[in-house]
Amino acid sequence: MPQAPSNRNDQVKSHEHSYSIVDENKCSLCDYYLEEKQASMQCELCDSWLCLICAEVTQTFYDELNKDNQGDNCIWYCNGCKKVIPCVRKVLNVVSAMKKSQDEINSCLEIIESKIQEVGANCELSMDFKVDQALYDQRERDERKNNIIMYNIPESNAQTNEDKQTEDDVKIRQECEFVENQENCQPTKIKQNKRLGEIQRGPKARPRPMKVVLERELEKVKFLRNGEKLKNSEYKVHVTPDYTRRQRELNNKMKNEVANRREQDPLFTYRKLKDELYGRSRIVGNSNDMEGSENGSNEILLQSRQPRANGPNTKIPIPT
Repeated sequence: MPQAPSNRNDQVKSHEHSYSIVDENKCSLCDYYLEEKQASMQCELCDSWLCLICAEVTQTFYDELNKDNQGDNCIWYCNGCKKVIPCVRKVLNVVSAMKKSQDEINSCLEIIESKIQEVGANCELSMDFKVDQALYDQRERDERKNNIIMYNIPESNAQTNEDKQTEDDVKIRQECEFVENQENCQPTKIKQNKRLGEIQRGPKARPRPMKVVLERELEKVKFLRNGEKLKNSEYKVHVTPDYTRRQRELNNKMKNEVANRREQDPLFTYRKLKDELYGRSRIVGNSNDMEGSENGSNEILLQSRQPRANGPNTKIPIPT
């Protein structure tokens, strides 16, 4: 290796570090021409080539590195790059953190996208299911529109089912006559009546409710209209519409809501809750109706109600 001039060290110290490689065959600091097999060092960061003097590497150390090609696994930085390595490391750490964060974001986006697709499919299915449920509930309401449920009708002690049914028919007829006397109307036409549920045993057993299918919806309205008066009949009967399962669930929710609201406002009523849910225009009837609903009698909470026949000019539509 040729000897460097005496003032070369001063030259190297005063030379500013540059990251632009002008000629790979020259030392990037002293511009000394590097022969093909001349000892030199390449910076791992800026890729510049330096002679051993500018690299401040001894010939002995260089020879040791090149034994058995050990230099191929060696990483070396020039003095100029050593000064910026801490900053570079910080940048690399930031870049690495940003890449990790980006990978996490991409992973979350993939999960969100799959969830959106899943929810979209389920939402469409759920909407179809709810529509089908609503249609089924409406059909069920139509099927039950002429039905009433009567409570407190005593059970028969007859031995055969036919005799029990006959006694139930007589008791139902008595209640119908009671309503007819109150309404001064034609005899009620009954299509069918039957007990619901299993017979209860024991001293506290209560009679099973009876489902009564009437000929017309108007006759059901007459029973519900006289619900309070039926409590004074021979069997002290309690009458309700034949609610669907969904109607019963909603009625229970309304009762719970009224109970919760009464903790804050003791005067809160079903009428106020219905005003909030349906609007005042949906409420039909007078104050006597709500008396029935307060003690759980004949108020139709979630079923359309028929107008009252309070005068000769009042017309009640008859279902066809």
